[in-house]
Amino acid sequence: MATQKTPRSTGLAGRRKAPPGRAWRGLWALAAAWALGAAEVRISEFLPEDNGVLADEDGDYRGWVELYNPGPDVVLLENYGLSNDPGQPFKWRFPAVVLQADERLVVFTSGKNRREVPEPPATDPLWTPDRLPGLLLWLDAAAANTLEKEDDLLARWQDRSGRPYVPPSYEPLSPETVPGLVLWLDADDPATLAREEDGPLYWQDKSGLRLEAVAPNAAASPAVFTAEGGRHYLRFDGVDDYLALPRVDKARTVFWVAREDPATLRFAVLLGDPMTYDFHAGENRALLNAIHAPGWSGWVNGEEVDPYRTAAPNQPAVITLRSANGGGFSLLGSDRLLDERFWAGELGELICFDRVLSDAERAGLEEYLRR
Repeated sequence: MATQKTPRSTGLAGRRKAPPGRAWRGLWALAAAWALGAAEVRISEFLPEDNGVLADEDGDYRGWVELYNPGPDVVLLENYGLSNDPGQPFKWRFPAVVLQADERLVVFTSGKNRREVPEPPATDPLWTPDRLPGLLLWLDAAAANTLEKEDDLLARWQDRSGRPYVPPSYEPLSPETVPGLVLWLDADDPATLAREEDGPLYWQDKSGLRLEAVAPNAAASPAVFTAEGGRHYLRFDGVDDYLALPRVDKARTVFWVAREDPATLRFAVLLGDPMTYDFHAGENRALLNAIHAPGWSGWVNGEEVDPYRTAAPNQPAVITLRSANGGGFSLLGSDRLLDERFWAGELGELICFDRVLSDAERAGLEEYLRR
């Protein structure tokens, strides 16, 4: 006979159990030289004739018996016997083989009378994943330097594979080519901005739905601002500047290009409404408030972020919000026209869709906005 250790917590992959009702169990029995106080070792499974389930170390299929130690203690199998003859309970005696707690041992009924358990191949303790070819990703919680926390919560888990991350590239998508467009305000298109002398500012919608945004008067009109690089923005002063427009309802994917002034007051919002709080800012100037605006996903410059924990950028950035529930707004730069709730910063472009865009559509529009 020959023996082979098997994993402690699992059986052998692909092995077959004898069908119920057949008398195979009586063919093999395990005996101990002493009955009183002998540790319990069980025959957990056996296959008298193996036609291709489990081969021995020579590659032969000769049948096998699996022993199992279910107890908490180590068992020395020396002086145990295995037999298929009731008159010879110790037909084959075990050598000094140790069976650990919850460990299994396969004994091949081959007649080869081998007395040693083949040792598993030695493993190199330094054989780490990065030494194997083809490594794509390696996340290792034991490497504390790969875990970045914010407020005691895991924010980022760095890859240890050493492979440089190459983000997928997307062709820019112009907003009018994507179905579901309901609002498109573009300060970089001078034809959409109109203001008569001493009159309020008009910002024309490019979606085709004519949802123009209008200031209440000249004093509350945001100023047109040209940033470094030549891109145009509307600058909101955080005191009384705002624009009103017909309510945009169920905006499920929203993009804007903006920079928030660090001096923006705590509850000021970019997208507001006299009656609802669908885009209410969170604590510490987070993009959204989890209580008033649940269910949103967010991206900053194409990188996914938690919009409830990520502050609005103080440098020009492409912000994306997406939610199946959607949200509505009818004010730009004000929360219900309340004092000390006017937004301060520069807004260059605002695009809304009434559906949840796919990741490819989202990335294509972000690429367009980063032009």
